[in-house]
Amino acid sequence: MDGFSSRDYIFVLGATNSEKDLDKAAMRPGRFDKIIYVPLPDKKGRQEIFNLYLNKIKLPIMGITPEVLSKMTPGFTGAEIENMVNTTIINAVNMNKQIISKEDFEDARDRLVMGIKRKVNQKNVRALLQSAVHEAGHTLVCFKDKICKPGIHKVSIVPHGESRSKTSTLHDDMEGTKEEFISMIDKSLAGLLAEEIFFGSDKVSVGCGNDLNRATSLAKSMVKRYAMNKEFGYMVVEEDMIVSHKISGDTRNELDNATSNILKQRSSVIKEILQNNIVELKNLTQNLVEYEELSKFDIERILSGKEIEAEDDKAKVKKRDFRIEGMAI
Repeated sequence: MDGFSSRDYIFVLGATNSEKDLDKAAMRPGRFDKIIYVPLPDKKGRQEIFNLYLNKIKLPIMGITPEVLSKMTPGFTGAEIENMVNTTIINAVNMNKQIISKEDFEDARDRLVMGIKRKVNQKNVRALLQSAVHEAGHTLVCFKDKICKPGIHKVSIVPHGESRSKTSTLHDDMEGTKEEFISMIDKSLAGLLAEEIFFGSDKVSVGCGNDLNRATSLAKSMVKRYAMNKEFGYMVVEEDMIVSHKISGDTRNELDNATSNILKQRSSVIKEILQNNIVELKNLTQNLVEYEELSKFDIERILSGKEIEAEDDKAKVKKRDFRIEGMAI
C-alpha cells in the first residue's frame, strides 16, 4: 500500500469478516482513513435484497413475496440470501418446474440452514427412536422458553449434512443477554436429558457430545468473558493466547466450579420441565418417528393436543405406524 503519489487518485478498499485477524501493518494510520462496520441486514434490508435477486428470475413466482421471504430468513447475510435464491432456481430447473413456489424457497432455505438431506435408515427403528427422543427434548424445552419459542423453524430426524437429526431455530435481533445465554444452554442440554429419561443414563447416545460441548462453551463464556455469574464476580479471564490474564490455581478452580454449577442448575430445571410435560414429550417423539419432519405449525398442534393436518394444502405423508408402548415412563 506504499508508493502512491498524491496525484494518482487511487482509492484502496478492503473488506473482511475477521478484522482481528488482519495484519496490524495494514491498519496503520493513514492506510485506511475510514472504517465502516456493516451489520447483518434487518427484516427490511433482507426484503430489499430479495427484491434485487428475484427481479432477475425469469420463471414466474407464485405464493410468495419478498416480505414473506424476509420473515423466513432472520439472521441471513446478503450472500446467504443470494445463495438461497440461486439454489431455489437450480432445484426448480432440475425438476422441470414452470413456476417457482413457496415450497421451493423453503426447501432451499432448509438446505442452507440444516444441510443436504441424506437417506434415513428405515430398518434401525431403535436409532430412529433415540434421535426422535433427543430432538423432541430440544423442541419441547425450546417451545416452553419465551426466547427460544419464536425462532422454532423445524425439527427433523432425517440426517442433514453431518447431523443425524436436527432441531432448527431461526432468530432475529439476538442481543447476547444473560437470559439468551441461559435459553441456549437449556436447549442444548434438553436432548441429553430427554434421552436419560427415556433410556436411562447408561444408554445416552454419543450424539449428545456436540450439545454438551456447546452448553459448556456458553457457560464458560458467561463466567470468563461477560461477568454473568455472581459466584465468580466481575472479572474477565481470556486465555488461549488471546489476552493473557495470569490467574492463580485457586481462581481457575473457582472458574471451573462456577461453570459446572451453571450446567448443574440448568440441568435440574430442564429435567423438571421434561418430566412435568412427559405426555407432550412422548407425543412429539411418536410423531417424529411417524413423519420424520415437523414444522413449527405441526409442533404447535401436537403440543396443544391436536392431530397433524395439512399445511398450505400440502399433506404430510406418514412414513411408518408407531406407538410408544412399554417404555419405563
